[in-house]
Amino acid sequence: MFVFLHNLCPLSGFQVEGAVFSCKSCTYDSCEYPLDCPVKEVVVAENNRTQMRCDVLFPLPGDIEVVWRYSETETQLMELLKEVTAGTDRLYSIPSASTQHAGTYQCEIFTEGRSIVRLYFYLTVIPQVVIGHSELQSIFERTLVSGGQPSQVISDPSVAWLLHLPSPSLLTACLSGLLLLLILSLGFLLWRTFQTESIEAQGSRCVEVEKYVLQFETA
Repeated sequence: MFVFLHNLCPLSGFQVEGAVFSCKSCTYDSCEYPLDCPVKEVVVAENNRTQMRCDVLFPLPGDIEVVWRYSETETQLMELLKEVTAGTDRLYSIPSASTQHAGTYQCEIFTEGRSIVRLYFYLTVIPQVVIGHSELQSIFERTLVSGGQPSQVISDPSVAWLLHLPSPSLLTACLSGLLLLLILSLGFLLWRTFQTESIEAQGSRCVEVEKYVLQFETA
């Protein structure tokens, strides 16, 4: 006698593949796998890519249908989950995560119209502002511990440039030098303007004197 384990499990709320058939009693004794799997935590930084895959520990039939649902809250209640997509794709991908993507994602696999398993993912999206603040706080703490020198290389490009800034005293000296150079440049420009105006004024007076002399000689 051949026993096929793809028949319905007698206990509701359990996966069909978890049914154990007893040849002695000719009944299913137990179901090992619950239909609803525990919620899996997924954390991603804002603007980064994230993926959730509907994987199970048992072989799936070839005619499966995969339904993805979403809820803004952390829940496993079906009435709070709204269908997002349905098909055969067990991979759900978000190219650039934002805070609006945070929430619960449910993946339910069907075969021949009946549910096989439901997986849950709770997605947490960390805003870039929080990440930047955490990185700066970490740099500050490591600098204090290491006596003013960072003890670890920071991989985040948006924060790593802070490690290459010069000391405050050097910045003050550079700014003071630039300010002095600016003042000297302005002074030189004012002096040149004054000199030009003086030369022009002297030339005008010389022309007037020559005109006066010519008029006097003619008279």
